[in-house]
Amino acid sequence: MIALLMLCAFQAPASELISNIQGKTLDQFFIMASDVMGKTIVTSPSIDGDVKIYNIGRAANFRDVFFYVIRANGLAYQENKDIIRVFRKDETDNGRPTHALRVSGARVGAYQ
Repeated sequence: MIALLMLCAFQAPASELISNIQGKTLDQFFIMASDVMGKTIVTSPSIDGDVKIYNIGRAANFRDVFFYVIRANGLAYQENKDIIRVFRKDETDNGRPTHALRVSGARVGAYQ
């Protein structure tokens, strides 16, 4: 219990993490997201660009911002317990990656 309290005391507030997103490349954003979310993030080599967010102070939490950034950049994702795979939406067929093996227990989110 004490360890959990100590961990919480030294973590940056969510609003501070979210405000550090502005001006990052997508690569930098996914590195940050991997650390914050505690998951491995694998991206398609074709993903490139910058993150642009306005009035970020109103964002609820980092996870919500993560999925909105994915949608805003024409991306989709496949998520299981430990890994989030991010790829271009046009690389999907009916919401599923066209070149991926089926992952047991995976949740696919292709935004339309």
